[in-house]
Amino acid sequence: MTLQNNSNYQLVIEIIKQAADRLDENKLEEAFQLLIRAKAYKLPVENLDLLRAAYFMQVNQMPAARESVYEELSYFPENQIAINLLKQLESSLKSNIEDEVFNTVLEKVKPYTMLSIERLYSLWQLAKNICEQNLNGNFVECGVARGGSSALLAYVIKHYSKIPRKLYSFDSFEGMPEPTSHDTHGGLAANDTGWGTGTCAAPEASLSQVCEKLNVTEFVKPKKGFFQNTLPVSKNEIGTIALLHMDGDWYESTKSILDNLYDQVNQNGAIQVDDYGFWEGCRKAIEEFQLSKNIKFDINVIDNTGVWFLKPNEEIPIEKIDNNAFCNDSQPKLLNLGCGNRYHDSWTNIDFISANEKILAYDLKQGVPFNDYSFHAVYHSHLLEHFPKADAAKFMKECYRVLKPGGVIRIAVPNLEEIARQYLLNLDKAISGDTEAQSRYDWIMLELFDQAVRNYSGGEMLQYWKQDPMPAEDFVIERLGSEVKGFLNSIRSNGNGVSQSKITTAEQIGQFRLSGEIHQWMYDRFSLGKLLSQTGFNNVKVCKAHESSIPNFNNYLLDLEPDGSVRKPDSLFMEAIK
Repeated sequence: MTLQNNSNYQLVIEIIKQAADRLDENKLEEAFQLLIRAKAYKLPVENLDLLRAAYFMQVNQMPAARESVYEELSYFPENQIAINLLKQLESSLKSNIEDEVFNTVLEKVKPYTMLSIERLYSLWQLAKNICEQNLNGNFVECGVARGGSSALLAYVIKHYSKIPRKLYSFDSFEGMPEPTSHDTHGGLAANDTGWGTGTCAAPEASLSQVCEKLNVTEFVKPKKGFFQNTLPVSKNEIGTIALLHMDGDWYESTKSILDNLYDQVNQNGAIQVDDYGFWEGCRKAIEEFQLSKNIKFDINVIDNTGVWFLKPNEEIPIEKIDNNAFCNDSQPKLLNLGCGNRYHDSWTNIDFISANEKILAYDLKQGVPFNDYSFHAVYHSHLLEHFPKADAAKFMKECYRVLKPGGVIRIAVPNLEEIARQYLLNLDKAISGDTEAQSRYDWIMLELFDQAVRNYSGGEMLQYWKQDPMPAEDFVIERLGSEVKGFLNSIRSNGNGVSQSKITTAEQIGQFRLSGEIHQWMYDRFSLGKLLSQTGFNNVKVCKAHESSIPNFNNYLLDLEPDGSVRKPDSLFMEAIK
């Protein structure tokens, strides 16, 4: 049966027409969902990827648009509209690398690869070093797509290797398989990003074509099929591996590569991972593999997604893996975000407004102003709840980004679960006539609602604190700790002289709600744990104020007072490992 007679082919044609209509009507998201659906059929249909490029250009995702045009031309090289569009999109893709031979090869492979110039040059250097050091083993690439990086590696073998080598190129040559629930980017499921099932597709002929351009066909052995099927039966043929390029994207694909091939990588052999910084599933698989093998990868960052490392020749005890970011550093780098008036000189302290020279002023809604893998630990207390829920997920990704592998994140937030339990407990007692419970009920209602609905500074909480004597004062102090004690002393010593500028207009209320004092969301151990896991963290756990995986944490007096009491007793404390 010809492709045109395939019932799914006709269905994809109809979906493409609908998507084109939606694009013309500027209904971008409807068009995008239709294109995702069409791509999942894994059928080469003309103009499908060209329409994907049109969508990506409309939403200003130019690299994605360029890759979509490349996919179109992989199957339909005579599509003149795609050819013209590619010229426009490629005009800004220039190499700043001062390596004449590499740049010559780059110009030939560029139409056949999705890798950045930085990741291609990293592969080039790793492969050249292996050849110059005469390290034994073949090269393996898992995830080939159009074949550009395979041709580049084969070129290095041909021109620099001192011993015979082959490059084994593994790919389905029909696009990406179905992702799992682990495969997300920024919390968004892979299929919803536009780069899910059926994407990154190119025929095996594309690999052959670029290899012919570089005259390296004899060095490349294509292996068609999904990794779980092809890797187990090819292991013996491959033998020792000197360089392993992992570009499988998904959790299961990455896991399959490591499970089947890692043990064959030569000691000090090189491994480059294309999607470590982009797909959470890829990163999760690598982190789980380290734990399972009692190993620690010394990860080197290439760009915003690619990394490389050498195969370590030593194992470390499993009990040290949780704190592996601290193992070899006598002076770890520590980051305290939204520090307020509680900071320590051993930490880098950031807040929205700087109170003194020891605190860096920065708008954390814009991200965390440091490079990837900069810190051994990140800490923030009663900060996360001031972000709207969607922004909180983005902020957590920033925390993850700046942590070193094995680094610790520690978070303190108001404990919604405990507030809810106290509310129900005191509600029942208040109804039964317990006057003390009625006072506690009044307070716990304020904890639950006031910071989310107030529209003047201090809100009803401040009014409550100004009472002297304060109803259920011991209960309030037990809930809020030393900070409320100091505040009460200040209010009472000043004769209740605290100004409150009432805010009346909608605009002023909106500005006040964004000022950082309002709680935008609340967390319990389930929701915060889920957020940490979805971000990519492992070993998520609830801990007490005086418990931490951060060495000597109690000495910094961030969650504790000098007398050992808890600074914010109403908190939920959680930690996790990158």
